[in-house]
Amino acid sequence: MSENETQAVRRVTVQGMMCDHCRGAVRRLLEGYPGVAKVEQAGPDAFDVTGPLPESLAADIADLGYTLAP
Repeated sequence: MSENETQAVRRVTVQGMMCDHCRGAVRRLLEGYPGVAKVEQAGPDAFDVTGPLPESLAADIADLGYTLAP
């Protein structure tokens, strides 16, 4: 993976987060991925993530009870 790919900022939009506890659970999930350098709240249902995201992202979010938006 190139340095540009690992430092790319990606918008992750999640459906079903209703409160700060929900957003905190998703934030902790995103921050726990290897290589993720930064996670910033980008609205009530989105995060900007700096770093690579795994192919399992949608399934991991579903395991928390939420849905990754297309």
